Amino acid sequence: MWSKRQHLTLVVAPSALAMCLKSARGRVIHSAQLAHKTDVETPALTGLDQGLGRLAGQFPAVMRRADTQVSVALPDPMFQQSLLEFDAFPKSAKEASRLVAWRHARDLNLNANDVSVGWHRVDTGKSATATVLAQSLHQQSSGAVQSALWANGLVATRIDALSSFLTPRRPAKAAAQSGLYFWRGPEWWCFRILGPGTRAEPIFASWGAADVDDQNMLRRLKRICAAATPAPAYVAAFLKAASPASPTLATLEAEQKMAVTATHLASWTTVAERLGAR
Repeated sequence: MWSKRQHLTLVVAPSALAMCLKSARGRVIHSAQLAHKTDVETPALTGLDQGLGRLAGQFPAVMRRADTQVSVALPDPMFQQSLLEFDAFPKSAKEASRLVAWRHARDLNLNANDVSVGWHRVDTGKSATATVLAQSLHQQSSGAVQSALWANGLVATRIDALSSFLTPRRPAKAAAQSGLYFWRGPEWWCFRILGPGTRAEPIFASWGAADVDDQNMLRRLKRICAAATPAPAYVAAFLKAASPASPTLATLEAEQKMAVTATHLASWTTVAERLGAR
């Protein structure tokens, strides 16, 4: 059974790789970080295979068990997202996937043969209509990740954007409020709006978080909050190498009357350990 399996999480960032191996009960068996450059802004992910080989060498051989679950978190700007609405939605998972992939590629003007598309429903799933959040990654990038893992005796069970690991796919059933999930790291930043009935640009991601102006970031967040229906009532922030006294979050809390809960992740190893706990 899945519950008996250990879990390995790999976080890929432009200037570092981090991995965390956990037991089925959530105990950290080993975690490590490697300063290494991976060209994440091109589909080939040049440098990933060499870096992963060096990082994997720091882990016990037990991680190569055939039943090890391997999740890979990639930078959010590598993905393209779309919020799709359907008047009718297939009951067959295969037909639904084919339809979502076609609509996602058409709406974003992508070549459907060049991308891998994942999706999940963000509505109740109880009606014939459907609202779907679709997300795509270049096929070459997906292949580069799987090839690098395979070279080290590992097989990915999930390849996804970092924010997809940090945030829930949908709010808890008891939740009555929508929220803004915000990530700011040294190399990119992103946010996701989640909540019952929320209608707004669901995800935004951009490179260059270390250099971005706080006021520009704040203006975009405020526009998104104003466009959302209902307006987000809380902010869950995940900040890496950022000051706890974030002017962006402080202003959102004061001007937008939003309750802010911030979690500061000190290193990529800390990020990998957090993801491994989910």
